[in-house]
Amino acid sequence: MVGKFGKIFDSVKKGLDQIILGLDNKKQEYIEVIGELRNYSKEIVEMAQKTYNIPEINDVDVSIGWVSNPFGYDARQYKHQQFIKIKMYSIDGTYICESDMLHSPNEITCTRYSDGSSFVLPKSEYFIQNIKDWSQKAAKLYPGKIKPDQYVSLSVFDRIDPKYSIISDPEISSIVKRDKDLYRVEFKDKETGFSGRMIYGIL
Repeated sequence: MVGKFGKIFDSVKKGLDQIILGLDNKKQEYIEVIGELRNYSKEIVEMAQKTYNIPEINDVDVSIGWVSNPFGYDARQYKHQQFIKIKMYSIDGTYICESDMLHSPNEITCTRYSDGSSFVLPKSEYFIQNIKDWSQKAAKLYPGKIKPDQYVSLSVFDRIDPKYSIISDPEISSIVKRDKDLYRVEFKDKETGFSGRMIYGIL
């Protein structure tokens, strides 16, 4: 009898271990895509800082909204839901670099809040393509099931401190199902303590 229960326990434990391992692997994949997005955001910040002669930057808020199909189908009909927004808090004021994918799909415009002056970020197409490719990869990590004709809506909100490693190791706090097709992945930066989130939905 003991041997029978021992086998059942071992089987249950093995199943739980596989679930935990699968969850750990999933969390690692999220950590990797968050790091990639931070790296792309860093490139935009550095280009803006160089072009606009922006002095020391204290904090950066990153907001990305994108719609992708993990199976490679074109998502141009959702351009009105796609955006890049990077807000930089410098010692001399606030700057924001953002895209208007509907009207100017190949440009990122940076504006200085204090006087309203603005410029088109050099290499805008390169930066936008990076985010587009990144979103395609991130869409494949949608936590639920998806059909080939469905599209993944992804919103990311993050805060980074340039004084630390901008792609420092984040920690996944939770992966929560909020509604039928809505999931929320929360993470926290181990160095800065800043929290961020990725919100997945289906269209």
